[in-house]
Amino acid sequence: MSPGAGMLGALSEIATTVCVARQRIEDGSGRAIGFEVLFRPHENAQSAAEGWSFDDDVATARVLTAVAAEFDMHDVSGDGLVFVNLPRSFLVRPDLIPLDADSVVLELVERVTIDDEALAGMDRLLDEGFVFAFDDVVPGDPRLTHVDRCAFVKVDVQQVRADRVFALVEQVRAVAPGVLLVAERVETPEQMALARSAGFDLFQGYLINRPTTLVRESLRPQTRIAVKLVAQLFDPTTNMVDLAELVLSDAALTRAVMRQVSSASKTRHEVTDIVQSLDLLGRSRLRALLMLELMHSTGYQDPEVPLLALARTRAVESLAPDEPLVAATEALARLCTTVLGMSEAEVADWLPRAAPAPPQATVACDALDRYLEAVDRAAAPVLPAGFTSLQVSMAWLHGLRDARDLLDTVPQPRQPEG
Repeated sequence: MSPGAGMLGALSEIATTVCVARQRIEDGSGRAIGFEVLFRPHENAQSAAEGWSFDDDVATARVLTAVAAEFDMHDVSGDGLVFVNLPRSFLVRPDLIPLDADSVVLELVERVTIDDEALAGMDRLLDEGFVFAFDDVVPGDPRLTHVDRCAFVKVDVQQVRADRVFALVEQVRAVAPGVLLVAERVETPEQMALARSAGFDLFQGYLINRPTTLVRESLRPQTRIAVKLVAQLFDPTTNMVDLAELVLSDAALTRAVMRQVSSASKTRHEVTDIVQSLDLLGRSRLRALLMLELMHSTGYQDPEVPLLALARTRAVESLAPDEPLVAATEALARLCTTVLGMSEAEVADWLPRAAPAPPQATVACDALDRYLEAVDRAAAPVLPAGFTSLQVSMAWLHGLRDARDLLDTVPQPRQPEG
């Protein structure tokens, strides 16, 4: 099947399984104050690493996406807090976190080095209302210097010798008297007794409960509907009512849009009007969601293709300010023919490409193409008149940044197997 036929054909799989595990955290009276949300590669996995080449960044991204876009927060934590592990890459890029601050505790894993860049990320997130926990704190832990920035400190009672637990608690209290201490990996009554006598406030571990896996089937949008929406998003005459009618014709798209708005709008007020939802979401984010789906549904395996598609369209929009949508359409069409191997006729079936494209749009795409080709050859670019290397390079860098930001806000379709 050609890439074009794949893009216009029905999806072989209309649902994917999304799963995370959660483990209860309770106080001394047995009251649940929240749950730690844990990555699971599949619904039968008993641990994060089972059948998975573990990567902190990917695991965190999948947990955040699941919590933000697939599960209702109440399903995950009830009225309590959600504890989520946070590796360094998310700490230094706080804009990648799609959750509301008022119900989330960001757990900095022990592999995070607290340097000036990390501290700046912490301070920015603290200003936004997030709270932190240091995970797996041990005696002599270099993070203890900065524990005053935390609301919680978690200690693995199996990792710290019993005769050192009391001294560690005193050390934490001396720096941050108001911090809540969490004893984790509590698996025996003896460990619970030790944690209580040492002065821990909260408890987590198999003695309390084992992690339970939450599973949800996530519908994927119908490709034909997504294709029509992409076409209309590139049409400047399309209004939000027209877009809303198409979105409402696909249950998966409707749910995805509503969940994205719930995450993006940073509000607890329920949004029930799809036109209002699309206004809040914006054309750029909707375009990102749809283009991800289309690129993946072609069967093309390179994960960079959605990034390149969005980056190219964003770059040429800035290079052709008088014809941004036309230039973006031309850039996407060129990518489909050169990277996905589609014919001009296949592209014309779904993408409303101007024929011929206005000169400003065409020359902007030419400038970007020549610049990127020169970069690949480590050569100086020869650009069309009116464009400079600095101008095009800045447009490309801003396009990449915007593309990454957009892709980080939408759920990633699962790659086809086999």
